[in-house]
This record gives sequence, C-alpha cells and structure tokens, in this order.
Amino acid sequence: MQRKTVYLCTDQQYLYSGMPLEKAVELAIEGGVSLVQLREKNDKVPLATTVTTKEFIGLAERVLKITRKHKVPLLINDRLDVMLAVGADGVHMGQKDVPVRIVRRLVGKEKLICISTSSVGEALDAQAGGADFIVAGEVYPTGLCYPDPEPVIGIEGLRAICNAVTIPVFARGKCNVSNFKEVMSTGATGVSVVRAIIAQEDILRASTELCAALRNS
Repeated sequence: MQRKTVYLCTDQQYLYSGMPLEKAVELAIEGGVSLVQLREKNDKVPLATTVTTKEFIGLAERVLKITRKHKVPLLINDRLDVMLAVGADGVHMGQKDVPVRIVRRLVGKEKLICISTSSVGEALDAQAGGADFIVAGEVYPTGLCYPDPEPVIGIEGLRAICNAVTIPVFARGKCNVSNFKEVMSTGATGVSVVRAIIAQEDILRASTELCAALRNS
C-alpha cells in the first residue's frame, strides 16, 4: 500500500447541505483520497445507525460504483453482511466486533481487512489474525464521546504501534495539515479522516489540499 495515503471514513451526519454521499466520495477521490470506508453510525446517538440494512446495501452499491470507476478500494464498516452482499473490497472492524481470524476465514484471502487498534497488543493481535492494515488512534483528542470514546494514544503510542507491526498503519484522531509532519515521522502509512473532508463545504478543495499537504509532509 502506497505511503502517505489519505483514507476517508464517511459519515453522512456531517455532510454539508445534504450533498449525496456518493457525490461527496467522488469529489474526495478526485482530490486524492485513495482508500474509502463506508461508515453509517450516528455518533450523536449511542449505538444507533442512521440507515436500515436495505438502505445501507443500496448506499453501498451506489458508492461502490464510484470507487470502482476510480479504482479505489471500498471498505464497509462493521457489516460483513453488507460487504459480502455488494462485493465491496473489504471490511473495517473494531475491537468489539467479530475477531479478525474469523473475519479472514469468512471473507477469504482476496478481501481487505482493516482493524481499529489503540495499543501495541491490539495491533499485534490484528496482524497475527490476518489483518491487511490497521487504524491506530486516537492520536489527538477529537472531542467526540459517542457511542464509545476511544483512548488517546498520542504520537508516542502511534510510534510504538508502527514499530511493532509490519503491516500498514493509518493514524486516526484529529490528524490535519498542522501535525502531518509529526504524524508521519512515526512511520505511519497515512491518515484516516472524517470531518476534515466530509464536513467541508468544498469537498474537492478540502481533499486536494489535505492530500497535497500529506504528500509534502
């Protein structure tokens, strides 16, 4: 996986002026995003989802058309059933979801598996279980508290995770142009962002500027 990659995690609750999500994803990819995770959870309401399974499948199919057009991998957050139903490129799982070794058995060798981690132990377990890459964080506090607050690992926590594993590591948690140099000094492959792109009025411009800043960090 290419280093200095911007990994977009979507969230419709932050979209500006009701823009269709598939349009937002296409603009982000045109700006340089090279990995997309379709996420449909509402952080403002604990354990709530914003769409039904049927709606999620329809949304995933529309977004997948965009990512396939641009040859960008699409991961589905949490939902193995939705990933398998639409034939997406992979799945992203958290620490409380199906264990990675079981996910790998279910999806086979060809699909991508990403695991959220916040410690060296979790990162090593993810790698041993067959994960292709991990998202580590929060590096900096985001201020989000629902549905399940993530620990803040800081730059040294990120560095320890990067040093412990051989698979790519994406940094998550308030990563932006002001701290890219510090983040990438840890050995991270790239950054995972949500609001820095998806919540912006001009998504193409936000993505272009963010991706350029990461490449130049």
